[in-house]
Amino acid sequence: MNENKIAWSAISIRQFNSPIDYIADDSSQNAYDVHRKMLEKLEKVAAYPTICPPDKYKFRNNNDYRAFTLFRYRFTYRIKPGFIEILRIRHTSMKPKYY
Repeated sequence: MNENKIAWSAISIRQFNSPIDYIADDSSQNAYDVHRKMLEKLEKVAAYPTICPPDKYKFRNNNDYRAFTLFRYRFTYRIKPGFIEILRIRHTSMKPKYY
């Protein structure tokens, strides 16, 4: 198994931490569980980048842009040689952004 590195954009880091902080206001244990499960999914994606379907909101997608949903959060990433880049994380109740 050839595991890729995970690169985060500055905005994706904020978008990742925001729901964790929100959940922690009610329950630190739930925040920890959600955080751990999100990171586990990202590790799986790093090991198998094409496991998720191509991003349907990306114009002219050459299948390098992919997305998955976990806990009602949509993670969008790009496959690059040797790493995957986390582009954004948005709640699924938000209006989708085409890019």
